[in-house]
Amino acid sequence: MGDHKAAYDKVIDQLNTCVMKIDHFQGIDMLPRKFEGAPNWRQMGSLFVFGSAQPTYEGIQNVLELYQSIGVKKVLWINMRTEPVVYVQKKSFAPRLKENPKENLEIEDLSVDHIFELENYLIEKVLLPSIKSNSNSMHYFRDTYSLIPADRIDTEHTMADIKDDDVVTVSSMYKHVNRDAVVPIEFVRVPINDVPNERVPELGDFDYLVETVCSKVDKTTAVHCNCQMGRGRTTTGMFICALIMSKSQHKTIDVQLVAKKEKTCENGYYSFVRELIKLWPEAENVKLEIDAMMDLCDHLINMRQFIWKCKTEYENESGKGNQSRADFWRNLAINYVERYVYFILFGMYLTENFSAGSAGEKCSTFKTWCGRKDDLFVKVIGRKPGQREDIDKINSLLGNFKWD
Repeated sequence: MGDHKAAYDKVIDQLNTCVMKIDHFQGIDMLPRKFEGAPNWRQMGSLFVFGSAQPTYEGIQNVLELYQSIGVKKVLWINMRTEPVVYVQKKSFAPRLKENPKENLEIEDLSVDHIFELENYLIEKVLLPSIKSNSNSMHYFRDTYSLIPADRIDTEHTMADIKDDDVVTVSSMYKHVNRDAVVPIEFVRVPINDVPNERVPELGDFDYLVETVCSKVDKTTAVHCNCQMGRGRTTTGMFICALIMSKSQHKTIDVQLVAKKEKTCENGYYSFVRELIKLWPEAENVKLEIDAMMDLCDHLINMRQFIWKCKTEYENESGKGNQSRADFWRNLAINYVERYVYFILFGMYLTENFSAGSAGEKCSTFKTWCGRKDDLFVKVIGRKPGQREDIDKINSLLGNFKWD
């Protein structure tokens, strides 16, 4: 395990004293339910790109029946969650810290295999012994929805009559579904750590999605992304996969509507983006493509317009003297601005690597491509590509972020 041992051991310690929280909280439905068990299900335009919250067993089956009816032959199901996920009586749960049950565990520097190991550990060493010692029952929490974690309200519940085989890992649940699925699922895990403040994915996550989508998706394959609620990480996954599919298949992205919008901050022309376009004029056309794709998957959140929403909320809380809440919105905005810049550059990368002359073969990884552009990243966002720092410690353009 090498350098990852300390991070792994930290999570093991957390699991040993964790509380369990059911994924489907009160108020999870931000969209009208199309069927039971898969809140916030939606489709990205006419593309075979879909998203939802973490579904129940019934929800997975319902989704597959729909996909079969529209001609889907296979589903590439991409789980975007970093935190361990388990199913108990066919409903999904995740561990939380006793002292902070309102937010997901913050897990960094661990591979997908490590996460699978953690899920097995959670079941075998924590949950099953606890369930047996509590007369085959499990105590768990359910909360209410609020984007600000401190505003979420927890209620306590008990699930009874639990058998050993009622408790399985998320990957095992999909294997179980596949035994008699009307459409086969290929389950993959792309763990995106969005704690704290919904950060941009790692460079390696972009590369893994490029490799996965290009090697596994054809015209009859549906891509389905999910996280817990189906909002932030799911929308990110849908957007990235759809962009990869469009670029690798040389499809034209219609930018007519976004091209008509004024070049204001509200429409994404923040100082970081303007600086990028100044240094690399071709980025403006790609920005329009990014905007068009964001608008296609904006059912729960428009990742460009959300920056402006953060500004509104920031000013509202500042005006009330609620500095900690104002800082929450400011930090969230910073991460979404950074994400926006990365997405434009990812679009530039895909345009180069899947140009007509490259016959659909990518020339390098996004990580390598970004590494050749250190100076550009430093000039635009104030740090090299892939660097992770706490926002309050950044002595850079991001740390001095203003709403311009």
